[in-house]
Amino acid sequence: AGIKRTTMAKGKMKGKMKGKGKKKEELDPEVLEALEKTPAEELRRNIDNLKEKLRLGKINRNYIQMEKDQIHDFYLNNKKELTEVEATIKNYETEMEKMEENHRVELKVYMQKVKHLEFEQEQACSEVLMKGQEWMHEEKDNFLKGEKDMKDNKKKGKKEIETNDKSDQADIEKFEKTRNAEIGELATALETKKQELIKKYEEKLKRLKRDLELRLKVEIHEIEERKNQHINELMKNHENAFKKMKEYYNEITKQNLEHIKAHKLELEHIKA
Repeated sequence: AGIKRTTMAKGKMKGKMKGKGKKKEELDPEVLEALEKTPAEELRRNIDNLKEKLRLGKINRNYIQMEKDQIHDFYLNNKKELTEVEATIKNYETEMEKMEENHRVELKVYMQKVKHLEFEQEQACSEVLMKGQEWMHEEKDNFLKGEKDMKDNKKKGKKEIETNDKSDQADIEKFEKTRNAEIGELATALETKKQELIKKYEEKLKRLKRDLELRLKVEIHEIEERKNQHINELMKNHENAFKKMKEYYNEITKQNLEHIKAHKLELEHIKA
């Protein structure tokens, strides 16, 4: 009955003591009467119980605040580590994109170089053919000019012989035969020289074509070797980066587990 009265008195006191600075004379007379009727020992026990509850409430509040601070710190640390990891991954991705772009540029340069070599080969072949044709035309012009000169000389000789009343017909025939023989020899020599020049420049053209093809194959082979080496280096760098990133995440996980374990031990120690 004393406890009930004390509880009722406290309930009434709560309603009366909301405003700060109110005087004791303003309390409800019924509350004062209930307090006066409650034994002093019971009031002390109630006060001690309330103080103990207050102390336990403060401990629980401090414990909850500590847990809240630890969780907040753990969240901030993990957020910072996650930001750093994302920045590292972004840097790796940027570096990989840059290396791929450099590889594409190098490959484009090599292909342009190959095209340039093919163009040079075509130009060289065209120049050789043009020079061969020019020399053949020159030789043909020289042959025609010599033939024309000989015919003119022949006509001139005929006129001179006819002017001398054909007195030297035998000499004329001999002269014509000699001239015809010379013309034949000259034509044969020119034909032989022409065939030799054709053969010479055809051989030169074939040799130049073989050299250019060999040079092109060597250049292509070197480009392929560089490309394969660059691909291998990219794969190796990617594997190393993935290994480092995996080790870094494993280390972070290990540290987080150790932090959690330490927090659990600390919490158990605080609860005990």
